[in-house]
Amino acid sequence: MGFESMPPGRSEFGESYEERHELRGIIVEAELGELPRREFLAVPVTMTVASAIRAMNSAQQGCALVVRDGVLAGIFTERDVLRRVVGQPLDLDRTPVQDVMTKDPVTLPTNSTVAFALKHMSERGYRHIPLIDEQGH
Repeated sequence: MGFESMPPGRSEFGESYEERHELRGIIVEAELGELPRREFLAVPVTMTVASAIRAMNSAQQGCALVVRDGVLAGIFTERDVLRRVVGQPLDLDRTPVQDVMTKDPVTLPTNSTVAFALKHMSERGYRHIPLIDEQGH
């Protein structure tokens, strides 16, 4: 195996570090609304827990936004399944998701930066934070 020559004063490590540093700066300072996002899963408050879990699995989503009359009422996450569903005496085919969701979740506006969101999520232990636009959608 041969070695490719590097420009004087440069190392493979240094070049790699500079690229990561630049990439981090761009992403961390970016507003959340500028980033590509996956489609979100929204379910009505009346949907059963069993149906909500099936919908999350089908959509390969770790959470579902729970809405009432088009307004965010809560969030139903994998953590909610583990803490509020598993091992509880619930009939999953009859219990509405609103009974086990996290009510009134913390949200962030789309103009929040990635750095702010990561700090917020890290400090509060969140894995998911719904984003809202200027109209609250």
